[in-house]
Amino acid sequence: SKRLPHPYSKCISNENLKNYDSDLTKIFSKNNLSYTQEECINFCYNRHLSKNCSCYDITFKHATFGVKPCENFQEFKCNIHNFVNFFKTKSLIEGCKIECKTI
Repeated sequence: SKRLPHPYSKCISNENLKNYDSDLTKIFSKNNLSYTQEECINFCYNRHLSKNCSCYDITFKHATFGVKPCENFQEFKCNIHNFVNFFKTKSLIEGCKIECKTI
């Protein structure tokens, strides 16, 4: 199904990705990535993880932020701790709107 984009809803359309004034949508557009809310949340999580653990979660693609993958036990613990905190903090994902086109 397809939701109508702005001004009818707050969904994000891949066809008009460049028209959204958001750092997140600009990154997707610049890197020619297809936008989905799930990919946006994954991207935001890896950005959060890179700042707090100096590594990235290899299960999420497209976002390494110039740091190495989380591989050792300390990095894994940091990843788990930050995963729980990340999803408790709504402000970290509020910029990730639902995509207009869904299956």
